[in-house]
Amino acid sequence: MVVTFSHLLASVTKSLIEELIGPLPQNLEVMTLHHLMIRTLNRHSVRLNLPRKEKGDELRKYLQDALRLVRRENNASVLQRDEKFFEEEIRRVIKGLGLKTLSEYKEVRRYGRKTALHPIQRGAVWRVYEAYQQQLNRAKCNDWADKETHPHHPSAPLPPLRGFIEQFANPYHNSRNYLPK
Repeated sequence: MVVTFSHLLASVTKSLIEELIGPLPQNLEVMTLHHLMIRTLNRHSVRLNLPRKEKGDELRKYLQDALRLVRRENNASVLQRDEKFFEEEIRRVIKGLGLKTLSEYKEVRRYGRKTALHPIQRGAVWRVYEAYQQQLNRAKCNDWADKETHPHHPSAPLPPLRGFIEQFANPYHNSRNYLPK
């Protein structure tokens, strides 16, 4: 296995190996570190399901769509705030604190904001959050704030990577025993 840090380097490395020995043997892979880590996490049932970078700013589009939908059905003054407010509220407060219900959200004490959110306003923010989550669910993806995307979250088992990482630290280590199958 040859691991590189960029797609370009992986492509060049693969080409150079093929020039030297012909077609890559089946037991030799050339990939990026990112690809290796995603594959390893997937093999251990840790699913990230983040939107692909080349699709543009999908998460922002999902939030904008959610805001448009909720603004059509609700006229709470909080909905006039910009999308950055909602992005931070969802990431830091709702997902950051692991809130699961509107009731939990309404109970959260607020610090650091100049204006408190009243229950009606929190209801409107929660509705934006729900619409945003529906967008993510339809696309079958997560955003970085979802606890499920983090391997250290209790619901996501931590893969046994100790030996896998040790092989990078010790070049004489027998890596066959530790590579993911």
